[in-house]
Amino acid sequence: MQRLADSLRAGETGCVAGGIYRAPASTGYVLRVNHGGDAGAPITIRSAPGVRATLVGIVYVLHGSDNVTLSTLTIIGTGGQNTVQIMAGDVIVEDSDITNAWKGNSCMILGDSSGYGKAVRPIVRRNRVHECGLLAHVNRDHGIYVNNTLDGRIIGNVFWNLRGYAIHLYPQARHMLVAHNVIDGGAPSTRGGVLFGGDTDSASTDNVVEYNVIAYAHTYGIDSWWGGQTGSGNVARRNCLWRAGRGNVNTAGGGFAARANTIVDPLFVDRRRRDYRLSPDSPCRQTVVFDAAAQLRKP
Repeated sequence: MQRLADSLRAGETGCVAGGIYRAPASTGYVLRVNHGGDAGAPITIRSAPGVRATLVGIVYVLHGSDNVTLSTLTIIGTGGQNTVQIMAGDVIVEDSDITNAWKGNSCMILGDSSGYGKAVRPIVRRNRVHECGLLAHVNRDHGIYVNNTLDGRIIGNVFWNLRGYAIHLYPQARHMLVAHNVIDGGAPSTRGGVLFGGDTDSASTDNVVEYNVIAYAHTYGIDSWWGGQTGSGNVARRNCLWRAGRGNVNTAGGGFAARANTIVDPLFVDRRRRDYRLSPDSPCRQTVVFDAAAQLRKP
């Protein structure tokens, strides 16, 4: 995997043969993307057509490794670190299956507020994200931890079995669009939905959460928490929510406006089997525009 990534130049695609690729025990990284492509000519790493490559270990796109696409991969984290780490600009993660099989930490982190780099204009689309975190960590591990991120999009993904939140916009998420995702936030999650948040130094601002199906969250479907300054310009609108443990939308913490959200049963085709397509008579169809789960490629 590493030799392939290191060999790619701007505009080239590296196709990975089907099989399992494991990180060296000495590093834990199955893939470190140390350089990027150019605007309009990214480097792309994907499974070869007709097969599926499974990466076991940590995937890390370093600061400065801009214009990179990771596509049609199965990524299984090994714990100890967040599974997919994006610290660069114009990175796309798409059509993949991402988990850490309950071994700990978040399945993906976008940017880092302690100096490793900001994720600028990331796109995370049409992925399955599940079994993220360590059960003993309560609510510290998430599906996607949007830590230090600007102008990104999280679109058309399906989430289930997240120890903390499915999407954690904290503490420096800015101008993010979270749309057309399907979230099952039921147990063993301790939170399950989407959080707008900030710490003592930063606050997430100008983020939009819309057209999502957010069901069965353990606490709240959409929530906020501020450790210092309250965020501004955040909006949750036109989402379809159902049966959260404490309430579907909790505006008590402030920092976001909620409007035109609906509370109806999404009528998943088969929740027990993780088939989150919407039944033909699902009332959510009128709210979320299209059936995101039905757009996913088969793994």
